[in-house]
Amino acid sequence: MAAVALTSRELFHEEYAEKLLTELARDHPDVVMEQLGAVMLEDSERGWHFQVGVHRALIGALPADTAIVWLRGHGVAAARRLARHVPLPYVDSEGNPTVPAVTEFLLTEFEDDDEVFREFCMGVHSFQMYSGDIAAQHDAEAAMAERFLNHPVRRIREWAQAEVRQSRWEAQQAREREEEYRID
Repeated sequence: MAAVALTSRELFHEEYAEKLLTELARDHPDVVMEQLGAVMLEDSERGWHFQVGVHRALIGALPADTAIVWLRGHGVAAARRLARHVPLPYVDSEGNPTVPAVTEFLLTEFEDDDEVFREFCMGVHSFQMYSGDIAAQHDAEAAMAERFLNHPVRRIREWAQAEVRQSRWEAQQAREREEEYRID
């Protein structure tokens, strides 16, 4: 029921379902992945939701091995549905560029599938909002992505290139808007 509720049009239901599934993932990750997978792949009325919303915290709460085993068992269709929800690359506390295991697996195992890559990229900033110094935030995104330009996984490098290019463009657009509207 929680996996179905995750696709609800009622924001409260969706948020509550995600919280519940995230908690359940700690003790029953295989069951959570199986039930999520059933809604993603087998429910024609609700599966499309996973190509619109983003549930990165929920997928990130699952052990990487659980998601990897599920991906291996369900192939490219599953990778396309899960791609926008996998944890994002980040720079760790010691300054090391880090790609979470499930993300690296997905972008390596399905690297020849352009739709998997597109879904991953579309999920990166999906529903993200900015306030304050927007240009500086985009500059920070570009600087972080630059750390991945030499990553051994081709799709991570491609994502980093696109992220740097788009973030720099967005930062410039924000500066121009600030100047045009004299925003301080």
